[in-house]
Order: sequence, then structure tokens, then C-alpha cells
Amino acid sequence: MERITGCAPEHICTLFRDGCTGTVEMVNSRGIYLQIGSHHILLCHSGFGTVPNGVAVDGWDKLYPLLSVGQPLQAEQDLLFFSSVCLALQLKNVPKDIRICFPDKKALHAGIGRLLAGAKPTGLSSLVYPLFSGQSPEMNLYCKMALPCVRTLLQALKEENADDIFLSVESLLGLGPGLTPSGDDLLSGILYALRHSPLRDSLACNALTTAVRELAGERTSAVSADYLMAVSEDAPFDRMAAAWADPAASAADLMEIGSNSGTEMLLGLLCAGTLLN
Repeated sequence: MERITGCAPEHICTLFRDGCTGTVEMVNSRGIYLQIGSHHILLCHSGFGTVPNGVAVDGWDKLYPLLSVGQPLQAEQDLLFFSSVCLALQLKNVPKDIRICFPDKKALHAGIGRLLAGAKPTGLSSLVYPLFSGQSPEMNLYCKMALPCVRTLLQALKEENADDIFLSVESLLGLGPGLTPSGDDLLSGILYALRHSPLRDSLACNALTTAVRELAGERTSAVSADYLMAVSEDAPFDRMAAAWADPAASAADLMEIGSNSGTEMLLGLLCAGTLLN
């Protein structure tokens, strides 16, 4: 049996180490999803770095062509076996990331510039215009729905208004199409930034974390809920961490994720940055 390697957050390594079975749920050239019980786990190229809800695979080019939807899998002792293709994925455990940082104003301003240049007509990234530039270009329906919710959320976070934080999260979760809807990606950026900032132990951050944990399972897709829960538990996310530490240098790498997801995550980071000034 041939082996390839990968790295994954602690909670995923623990799941595999304890033993489980599942199936290949979805396959495309950028990612493979595995369904193991109630978990939906992403396999992706190691070039993306560690991701909070999955495994970054060193041998992606070898793995991807061999898997198809419905194939069975079995995991035990940090090994993931794809019996139908005689292949084993050996995992390296990546611990939780609880580092605190705060990008300086110059880096945040540069990140805004990157997003203004790279905002997309679909999804929510074009909210960067009314939120940061004062411009009001024509917005898609999702942006029109999200804008008042985002403004209310940011104000509620500033005022540490737990009720309004909860209601805003409830409105944004599941907003938009896709495996990880746009509202979820925006929230993940805000949540990640606050949990890795001097506001980590604030009432506002705790209220946001609680709202996401309580609502994600019922307000959005199972894949996205798994992802948000992992972010709320400080699972490592290399590209998000780099973009938060230095938006000027690393925003472009984050924006490469998904069709819209990376730009919306960056928007979330930048929104969180306004709470720390």
C-alpha cells in the first residue's frame, strides 16, 4: 500500500486516530470532501497550508485522480485508508492556534486597497466600497441584504451588545449560494480576527463566538457549519493567519481561496480591524 502525507488540525487527527469509517462525498480539482458521520472534511493541496476543517495533502496530485464520489474510507491511528485504491494518507497533527496579533493601520489600509482592486461582482466582497471607500456602486441582491446586517453587527460589537450580535449573526449565516455561503465567509473573517486579537476575551468576541456556535448548525450548510465551528475553536488556518498578521503582504494569497470565499474572508478581517483602532 502506498502512503502519502498531510497535516490537519488536532480535532481531525483525533477523529481519525480514534477510528471511523465514511465515504468520499464530493470531488473536484480544488478539493475533496469526505463525510464521516456528521463531519464533512476537506482534503486540499498542501499549497493552501493548514485549513481549519480539513487536511492539507502533500501528495495532492497523486491523490486527486484516484478518488471518486461514493468510495469508502476507513481511519485509524493517524492513517486514512482508501481501500478501493490501496492508498493511505498519513497525518501530522497541527495544534490549535491561539496567537494574538494586531496588524498596523498601514497594513490594514493596504489590505483595503487590495480588496478594492480585487472585489468581485458576485458574493459580498464588493461591500468593501460602501464600508471603506464611501463609494456606492450598483450592488447585487446579496450585498443589499447583507449591508445593513454588517453595519449593525459592527456597531453591536463596538457596543458589546450581545442581543444585536446574535441577531446579526442569525441574519448573515447562510446568506448566499455555495458550500460556504458568502455571509458565513464574512463572519469567519471577523470571528478569526477577533479571536486572534487583543479583544479575544472581550464580551463582544465571546458573544460572537457563542452566536456562531449556537446558530451555525441550523442556519447554514453542514459543510459551512463544520468550518465555522472549527474557526470558533481556534483550529489553525495558515492563509487567514498570514492575512490577519499582515494584510499588505498576504491578502492576495487569502483571496485565492474559492470563487468568492477568500475575498469575503478578507473583508471580514478588515471589518474586524476597524474595531481595534
